[in-house]
Amino acid sequence: MADRGANGGTLGNDAKVIFKRNKTADVTGVDNHELNALPMVDATAKTIADKGPVVFVSQNHAHHGLNRTLHSAGQIKWHLNKAHDTSVKVGGRQVIETVDGHHVPVNIIRGLC
Repeated sequence: MADRGANGGTLGNDAKVIFKRNKTADVTGVDNHELNALPMVDATAKTIADKGPVVFVSQNHAHHGLNRTLHSAGQIKWHLNKAHDTSVKVGGRQVIETVDGHHVPVNIIRGLC
């Protein structure tokens, strides 16, 4: 998922940790929901782009290990990729466009891309 309001990412159970950092992060969400001292990690995940399978590399994500990974749309853009995170139902493109020209489709689940 890509979140416009997030300033960092949380890693779910849909990716594989490849490096664990010596840092932790506290994550706060809606209604002051808190996850404390989550380890910071780098991870990979296989996904399907328009040109075939690709490996997605996530760096500096807080490792929660449950549910889906949440990426910050701002971080996606910081690395010069484009986050087209608006639903096609309202005229959006609903894809992540990578710097090397791959288009990774994304799903809209409960209003989040």
